[in-house]
Amino acid sequence: MMTSYSSEEVRRGLVKEFGEDDGFLIHVLTNRTSQLALEWRFFLYFFCGSEKRVQVLKDASPIVAQTLSNSLWDNALTTIRRLSDDTHKSGNRNVSLGHLERIAEEGGVDELLGQFAELQTTARPIRKYVDRYIAHADYSTSKGDKIVTVTRRETTDAVKGIVFIVTRFHELVRDTTYCLLPLTTVADEQQFLMRLYQGIRFDASEKAEHLASAKLGVDRENFYDDLPDWIWDPAFRDDPF
Repeated sequence: MMTSYSSEEVRRGLVKEFGEDDGFLIHVLTNRTSQLALEWRFFLYFFCGSEKRVQVLKDASPIVAQTLSNSLWDNALTTIRRLSDDTHKSGNRNVSLGHLERIAEEGGVDELLGQFAELQTTARPIRKYVDRYIAHADYSTSKGDKIVTVTRRETTDAVKGIVFIVTRFHELVRDTTYCLLPLTTVADEQQFLMRLYQGIRFDASEKAEHLASAKLGVDRENFYDDLPDWIWDPAFRDDPF
């Protein structure tokens, strides 16, 4: 029988097992890694697989498709940058995956030693890219005088390294197999794209039938007249703030 726990119940359990500070760190780092893995899966599915998937998004709305791509990309890189930070900087503690290595070592588990340093090496081009393009607006880089690049493969390798550290920590320290991605397909990105695809096809069919009826001089009810008012809000679109 599968038992489910709320996020707060999980946090309290970790605090009870590891203390207030380390329990908090384990909880936050695990959740952020899970969210990173899910969002990077979204990006790979929508924008790095079949070109027809991208086309469906563009058919629905080119500007939304581009914004979604940019947001998923920037957020993944920024999260990798944060998780691969040093554990301490300028006297402050960072919510860094390096703490998992420390907690494991303090508990007598040394199999994670060196994994965080390896991750920082893998994430180096990402960290540099984020510093130049996302976290800050470096003039020379923005102007194009200096070029800093990062590839999808480098990003995927960093995500895999982060997932490895977190899942391995739970295996070694807590004797727990941790699944960071949803195990079901309910309401996931593939169902989202399926519904969007079906809507686009239905929309094209409605327009074709409406045009055919108009050519025959037949007055046909417009499908869009039945849409709820909360979908169309020109006033909000033109002045949302």
